[in-house]
Amino acid sequence: MKGNLTSQEESTPADISAIQDAVRPEFELPFWKANFWFSVLWVTMFLDIMDRSIMAGVLPAIKKAFFLSDAQAGFVGSIMGLTIALLSFPVAVLVDKWSRKKMIAIMVTFWSLATYATGIARGYGTLLLARLGVGSGEGGYNSAANSLISSWYPKRIRGMIFGIYNVSVPLGAAAGIMFSGYVTHKYGWQAVFGILAIPGLIIAVLTLFMPDYKAKKIDASEMVVVKPRMAEFFQYVLHTPSLIFVYLGSAFCMIANTSIPLWGPTYFGRAFHLDLRQATQVVGLISLLAFMGGPIGGFLGDYLSKFSPKGRALALCVSMLFFCLFAVLAFRSTLYGNTVIFYALMFIFLNSYRCNIDASSQDLAPPYFRAMVYSLVPLFNHILGGVPAPVLTGVISDKSNLQYALLLTALISTALSLISFLCASKYWKRDVEKLNRIGKFKLQEV
Repeated sequence: MKGNLTSQEESTPADISAIQDAVRPEFELPFWKANFWFSVLWVTMFLDIMDRSIMAGVLPAIKKAFFLSDAQAGFVGSIMGLTIALLSFPVAVLVDKWSRKKMIAIMVTFWSLATYATGIARGYGTLLLARLGVGSGEGGYNSAANSLISSWYPKRIRGMIFGIYNVSVPLGAAAGIMFSGYVTHKYGWQAVFGILAIPGLIIAVLTLFMPDYKAKKIDASEMVVVKPRMAEFFQYVLHTPSLIFVYLGSAFCMIANTSIPLWGPTYFGRAFHLDLRQATQVVGLISLLAFMGGPIGGFLGDYLSKFSPKGRALALCVSMLFFCLFAVLAFRSTLYGNTVIFYALMFIFLNSYRCNIDASSQDLAPPYFRAMVYSLVPLFNHILGGVPAPVLTGVISDKSNLQYALLLTALISTALSLISFLCASKYWKRDVEKLNRIGKFKLQEV
């Protein structure tokens, strides 16, 4: 009894407030409503990833149609990352200052139209321009979606929620690869892009009815609407080392997460003499299993965060270590059955880190510029990882072979990301305490 009393006496108002903040959503909606709009965002992300992943399924056909080298083909797969990187921050400013739901609608419309344009490209230059357009549309979607999702659900399950949200990534990738391989085989590669443009336009209209919020800071007895200021944002990020190292770690993970899925069907085709349809079906089915990665990573991040403020950083390290182990086994194996098993396990852990990147960007930022904080994730991802990695993998493949190129890609990605996440963990507790000193906020619907 005495022990219980002592425990209660040691619970400060700040501790009680932190517990309440962890178990209540910041923007309270009816449970069904939060889940419905979460499902809409999930489907939107699914279509986003399908749009990105169809290039892996049509790459051999495009390579043949335009007489491209591996390096040129890799650039077709990665060039959209340039506009994602360059536009992610400007769009996020509009997201935080203007409207999350309206920016989602605009972005989805734009990338759907650019997807259609890819299918009618008549040369290498116009093909690259169309993929740049797809990246322009996808540049701002995730920053808006993540800030909404983080507000609808309690912080204590944020990792798991983003894990479920990120299930859309491997399923979208699998669907995109399998769909593009089948349609290319039956109707030609141009038809793939025309068909996939349609559902995005429908989703864009629906998102206009999504609940949005404005942040009000609780200041003494009144609440004041807070809007992001650029100087404050940059000062906050530059003085939050854990965020900077999360950005770097995410970018280094992207080295593998762009190159390996893009070159996967080509690798299976070359290593085991499969035709395009067979290779895309195998990699697509393997990718389906990777849906487990998101919930596994999210659960691990939430669980470790109960014991340590740097739990998400540690979860990120675990994900990349297991990814590297199975990548080495997959790309060193010469037996088809063993390669399929190790490739599937590799994909599960390659898809388990992303949810903790998303959750970390929201955990470490005040609600009135969370979209802007997240926007630097794709900026770092594509400038340092997504854009150059597939091209460099292609260059190494041209000079040696694709198996060696993919193995080297996995090792470099793991080493650099582990260093970054371990550095982030050193500053995590300090940066969370700094965030708490900014004050408390209430989110209201607009």
